[in-house]
Amino acid sequence: MKEGLKIKRLMSILMVALLVVTTAMPAQKTKAADYIKVNSFVKLLVTGLELPVDAGKNEPYIEAALTAGILKDGDFNKYTGYLTRADLAVLANRADEYLNGNTVSEKLLSTVLEKRISDIKSVAPGKREDVAKVMAKGIIIGFSNGTYSENRKFNGMWYVSTDAAKSVISLVLDPSKRSKISPDGQLIRTTNLPKYAKHYPYILASYPNKYYDWKFEYEGQAKVNPRTDERMPYVYIEEYASPKDIDKITDFDDFESVKEKYLDIWVQKVKTYTECVFNVDYRTIDEQWVNKLLLVDYSNGHDNIKAKEKKDVVEYIKEMKANKTVVESSKIAVEGSSLYYFRGRYVLRVYVKYRILSSTVKYGADADTLIMENPYGKILYTREPIVCLKSYSIGKWKESYFDVELGWYSIKNPDNIGVIYAIWDELIYDKRRIN
Repeated sequence: MKEGLKIKRLMSILMVALLVVTTAMPAQKTKAADYIKVNSFVKLLVTGLELPVDAGKNEPYIEAALTAGILKDGDFNKYTGYLTRADLAVLANRADEYLNGNTVSEKLLSTVLEKRISDIKSVAPGKREDVAKVMAKGIIIGFSNGTYSENRKFNGMWYVSTDAAKSVISLVLDPSKRSKISPDGQLIRTTNLPKYAKHYPYILASYPNKYYDWKFEYEGQAKVNPRTDERMPYVYIEEYASPKDIDKITDFDDFESVKEKYLDIWVQKVKTYTECVFNVDYRTIDEQWVNKLLLVDYSNGHDNIKAKEKKDVVEYIKEMKANKTVVESSKIAVEGSSLYYFRGRYVLRVYVKYRILSSTVKYGADADTLIMENPYGKILYTREPIVCLKSYSIGKWKESYFDVELGWYSIKNPDNIGVIYAIWDELIYDKRRIN
């Protein structure tokens, strides 16, 4: 009996071990016969690069790659194993640098490593820079993490098919065929573009057309001459600019440099602000929430103004507690390339997926009445009137777009720029949508 029990236990252990090994293997979508081995890939790469090959060597293509620095001693225990995507990235990047030198800036490399590869920690540390560089160059683009995602999955342990290997070599040899990558390391889409594509510097692959196809605040507006009541158009660049041309505005001597230095800060401030607004619970809201909100407000650093803003926030909290308000978001996305300009104001577009879980507030259909009655918003906090919810269903998820303005009180000190003005609900924009 004891021997039988021991055998059963041993079999159980073996089964568990087999399961662990199996699940640890890279997921594959290609038949094993189609995977390319390291030595076969090296031969294709050496041939494509037209490296000198000594046919008298035992492994002439391996030796040629070693001599050129494409391969390095210790890269592989054996050259007859299947090539993984991480090793493909290493060899492809070395080949590209052999041809073109190092073309990826330290700033872009750091951004891609920190923000653009969701599974970078699953890649061996010694291979991460090469993986980041081939993604930054558009040689290997990885796999989508869904709409409004700021990163992509690399799947470094997956094996590589022969066709995929040949495709990567062709991209190494001809940079014009590579995927387009944004200055901050995100994949650009070049087909099925939104109607407003011409107004943007580029269109991101993970952002759907409906994110871009909203009219800008300056469209359809005209300034009025106070003496004659004559309506005159605003002057492009001087008074307004689309995202594509915002670097040309004259508020700063060199706005392109200012934007390059501070855009990430502005994007994060808008995201933080939006996260606060769309994640509130009357049972748990506290001083920490207030401080987090005010830290990215335009009034931060100006105590006399900040005191007034805090008073407004406290008023909102009083209202939302009385109305038993609970709001939560599941996704917030802010894209820096959406930044546009209108009369001293800098505007970023935000996507929010949220739902109202609890509130006793009942909004009607008359937006003008709502503006009169709700200067701060009774469900969502805003600095100025108004977030027009118009109507809503408790517990129902809602996807919305908002244009959030950056404060101009301290615009000459961009470190202090925060969020001001209203966050506008998509219902207000219904009349201004393109399609």
